[in-house]
Amino acid sequence: MYRDAVSRLDAYSANSLNDAVAHLKLGRALLREGRYAQAEPESLFGYNYLVANVAPNDRFLVMARKDLASIYDGLYDTEKATRYRAELAAAAQSARK
Repeated sequence: MYRDAVSRLDAYSANSLNDAVAHLKLGRALLREGRYAQAEPESLFGYNYLVANVAPNDRFLVMARKDLASIYDGLYDTEKATRYRAELAAAAQSARK
C-alpha cells in the first residue's frame, strides 16, 4: 500500500510534504519487518525533505529521527544511530526553552 502511495506521489507531487511522509511511512513499515537496508533510503528521503522544510520538533521529523536511529541499530551502524539520537535530544532540549 505504501509503495503504491510513494509511486503515485513521486509521479504527481514529488518533493512535497505528502511525498516525504509517504516515504517515511514506507520506511517505517519496512523497519517493522526488519528490512533495515530497504527502510534506510525511504526514511532518509523523508528525513531530508523534512529537515529542510519543517520545524525541528515537527512530529514527522521526530518520527523520522527515531526510525533512522532504529534502522542504523539494525544495520549495526552505531555512529549513525547516535547521530539521530543526538538530533532528537537537541530538538527536545530546544523545545523546552
